[in-house]
Amino acid sequence: MVTLPEEIAFIWRRPKALSAILFLLNRYVALLSNICSLVMYFAPVSDESCSKYTLYRQLAIFLQATIICIILTIRTYALYGCSKRLLTWLAIVMIALAACAGTFGRFSGDVKMVSEFSCNETFSKVAAARQ
Repeated sequence: MVTLPEEIAFIWRRPKALSAILFLLNRYVALLSNICSLVMYFAPVSDESCSKYTLYRQLAIFLQATIICIILTIRTYALYGCSKRLLTWLAIVMIALAACAGTFGRFSGDVKMVSEFSCNETFSKVAAARQ
């Protein structure tokens, strides 16, 4: 929040471009996700709410990584003189990374939730050996 006056001057008072929208999404999605994580860390939880929270946390991390990837793609595209060839390769890499991230979800069944005091997860021996 140290840069809030600059944010108001340079982001909120100007017409919204894609980069400004992505900046705001990145900033405030991360803030809200961290607040929710902090609340869930200290709140008493059941097994059902713990598994829902774990799914929410993984989706929030994936959303933040996607936003950052798009921001960095736009910056790289601008730095290289708006090269369509580079943009094509960056889009291919982003799609490949998203596909790889989607395939890792099939190992989520190996996680055992431990919700005695907070919502923590542990791995089975087989899953831990893969990690």
